[in-house]
Amino acid sequence: MKQVDIPAAQLNGANEIFISLSLVEPPPWLERCRVFCLKVLNRIGVTNWEVSLLFCNDAVIRRLNNRFRGYDKATDVLSFPQAECPPGAECPPGAQVRNAKSLQGREESPPGAQSSRGKPAVEGCPRAPDSAKWPVGDIVISLDTLQRNAEDNNISEEEELKRLLIHGFLHLKGMDHHEEKSEMLKIQEGILEAFMEEKII
Repeated sequence: MKQVDIPAAQLNGANEIFISLSLVEPPPWLERCRVFCLKVLNRIGVTNWEVSLLFCNDAVIRRLNNRFRGYDKATDVLSFPQAECPPGAECPPGAQVRNAKSLQGREESPPGAQSSRGKPAVEGCPRAPDSAKWPVGDIVISLDTLQRNAEDNNISEEEELKRLLIHGFLHLKGMDHHEEKSEMLKIQEGILEAFMEEKII
């Protein structure tokens, strides 16, 4: 997997991450999380991506899981690719994403969704006015399930948060996993290992 070598000072310009909250208290680590996400996108070799990241509780992610996937249960992470490139449009590098149901353009948004910029989130995921960026999709993470996963697997919440973020980004890049030893999960764990010293929480 090709890594795009972007100096740390330019990470903010290469991709965009917008963080929203739904029915959870704002964690003190949101900015560190945003920087981590930018580094992961750099690592997986994409630029001009615009991704919306929603942190919520189990009730919110269970409703989304039921509505968009038909599973009436909470899960740890959901990824919603936005769309394929419009006909005749030139996709930014790494934006080869497939059609899928997205949180965008839906009549219902996660209750209480709030952008980390302090403005109410539209459909739970604010969009940047910069047309140079490609709105690749949305990632939703339940902080409740994240905490349980960490406890059940005897790992830190820090490690589990990183794993779920990386997992979500790989899905947005078009990767999938159908078995425990899939190529996607190998790549996921390799990226996680590379960022073990990175601090978010």
